[in-house]
Amino acid sequence: MAAEALAWQDGSGTVPAMSVDLLNRLVRAVVLLGLVGFFAYSLVSGLLENDPRMGRLEKGGGQDPGVRVLLLNRLNPPADPVRFYDKIDIIILEPVDVISPNLPDDPQYHLTLRAGSTLRVQSDTNTGLMLGSKEWGKDYTWPVSAIRLQPQRTEPPAPMIAGTGNPVSPAHRDPTMFEAYDREPVFALSTGRYRGSLQIMYHSAKDVAVMNCLPMESYIEGVITVEMSPSYPLEALKAQAIASRSYAWAHLLLARKAQQEFDLADTAEDQEYKGVANGNSAVVRSAVWETRGLVMLVDHTDPFAPLFCASSGGYTENIDSVLPGARDVTGHWPLNRVMTARPDFYCFRGADSLNYGSSHWSHTDLIKPSDLQRALNKVLSTQGKSVGYIKNLRVGRRDPRSNRVQTVLIEHTNDPEPIEMSANSFRMLVGPNLLRSTLWTADSPKRVESTEGKRAITYQIVSQGYGHGVGMSQVSAYQMANESILAEGILKFFYQDIQLTQKW
Repeated sequence: MAAEALAWQDGSGTVPAMSVDLLNRLVRAVVLLGLVGFFAYSLVSGLLENDPRMGRLEKGGGQDPGVRVLLLNRLNPPADPVRFYDKIDIIILEPVDVISPNLPDDPQYHLTLRAGSTLRVQSDTNTGLMLGSKEWGKDYTWPVSAIRLQPQRTEPPAPMIAGTGNPVSPAHRDPTMFEAYDREPVFALSTGRYRGSLQIMYHSAKDVAVMNCLPMESYIEGVITVEMSPSYPLEALKAQAIASRSYAWAHLLLARKAQQEFDLADTAEDQEYKGVANGNSAVVRSAVWETRGLVMLVDHTDPFAPLFCASSGGYTENIDSVLPGARDVTGHWPLNRVMTARPDFYCFRGADSLNYGSSHWSHTDLIKPSDLQRALNKVLSTQGKSVGYIKNLRVGRRDPRSNRVQTVLIEHTNDPEPIEMSANSFRMLVGPNLLRSTLWTADSPKRVESTEGKRAITYQIVSQGYGHGVGMSQVSAYQMANESILAEGILKFFYQDIQLTQKW
């Protein structure tokens, strides 16, 4: 049929030779133009996809959910981490709108600040929040429970209101859904420089909290530069990106269900963030982009918060030793089936390659009885209790699989019964940077003579690894990536029976 349709109507029913030659040249030209167009499209698409300035190009089936991070005073963290400020000074790095989500349509509660200015926000005893900046030449007192500072030029730009041609008002936008157009920091606080938006919540005269709102992937970039060195191989950084994203997403789901005003806190107890304190690394951006929206799930459907540590010391720890009874977000699955005690043959090679032997493989710690007594009394004082002189320190139980210490017994002069606490709690009590892990040698703790006097003693503990030992060991991930193991293989070594799913 096609040949018949192309036949020239010259009465012979055949196509002349000149017409066939012309037709062939036309077909070749069309094919050539098509190939040129295809390669041009592919090149432009590739450049756009890999350009970090292009913002949120969707790779998954959903939208980046954004995240709300509580920022803490890292030098003097409060007892209650939710509320700690009575005033805060903010340096503006890019032009911002100052608005109140409480009164989004009132022009009286919409101010602007240019780059280089400083804003002081403090609580007013009677009304709410007082805002002051030299740029304004006066102070403003707003009777509101929250104010927000957000970049004026955003990526993505503000959407248009249907049928009007006008953009959506800044106060009506979800601050976790955008950041500055250039993806650079917008604010500087005493705790660091931050991308996205800042929200300041008023609770009482001495009760003001500060929260960083930004896209999830931008938050993950900040986390990786703190939690893992940007000098690590790309596949190790990608594994860290997926683990950190899975942790943040699980906590976000729990926080939103509980209607909390923030999803995570910028602390070592959550995962450290610090904004862009360590800069924006090209390899970190690649690790985040190439894993965009990827999270780990249990049973193909259930999110969970994976733990990770600096070094396993050669044997990972079961999560029940750190978070007894931990489950996934839905509560269906116990996480002791995911984060188990198992040999880690990559750890020593990784620590050795990084020249981390004395810090991440084996470390000797000395604990003075007087320091231990002081730390215990500080904790027990809230219960009206105290301990006497420390007479002995010994291991209670060890895990027969990993040889990690599970409980510690502390004998003291105020009670014939020793204090028994989990090894992880003991490590946090004396200091996690002093006592590196719960994987102790067989003769630890060992009584040794102290330099403070002939009769004084000190307890010597030789520990292997760095951190609680649960989940992915970062120096092991470094080594595995160097041995050509991909991010998925790294994660499935440390987290059992998990699947990777792209959520956005």
